Amino acid sequence: MGEPAHHGGPNTSRDTVGEFAHPTDCQKFAVKAGQSFRWTSADEKGAVHQNGAVQADRDGLVTIPKLTVTKAKRRIIIGP
Repeated sequence: MGEPAHHGGPNTSRDTVGEFAHPTDCQKFAVKAGQSFRWTSADEKGAVHQNGAVQADRDGLVTIPKLTVTKAKRRIIIGP
């Protein structure tokens, strides 16, 4: 999977760089409109910091709302 695009918002702090993400540049991540996915955000040691479920929009775009993107390294895993 490619790097997730992330976007800051009004509630971002000095250590937070974004509040939602959607995967871009993904060659093997095939998505169909309306498809459901589970996602997890974990640190380098595997500790889960956030998780949830999302559904692809009508254009096949998967957006993870309320995902806190920090300066700390995190792995975002998205799967069926």
